Amino acid sequence: MPSLFDRFKRRDVNPGDRELIRHMLRAGEKLGTRSRETTHYLHFHDERAARRGAEGAKAAGYVVEVVPPGAGIIDWQVRASHTILVDEPTITDARATLTTVAANAQGRYDGWDTYADAALDKMAAQ
Repeated sequence: MPSLFDRFKRRDVNPGDRELIRHMLRAGEKLGTRSRETTHYLHFHDERAARRGAEGAKAAGYVVEVVPPGAGIIDWQVRASHTILVDEPTITDARATLTTVAANAQGRYDGWDTYADAALDKMAAQ
């Protein structure tokens, strides 16, 4: 039986994003109460397209890094980072924005990752 919470969940959440967020919450991560750097990955066939994608991501408020092919990366990659509270609405909004940015530069959005609480604690202690 669906819970009351289920009635208010966004319907446009990517299923993989929803599952990753659920997994992190089940593991005890404090996603909704602790900001964390989150990196999104955009892929492009050539440097020119990657640089256009990076410009679009930067204009949308992300800190960007352009990474050429090599060391396990088969195409040009843009890593677009921001510090957020990770939850379904923020991830869904970021995915929508960056999917459009990537498509406008003939690229594709390929997911995100973020730091676990233990890693954040370790970085704060240094």
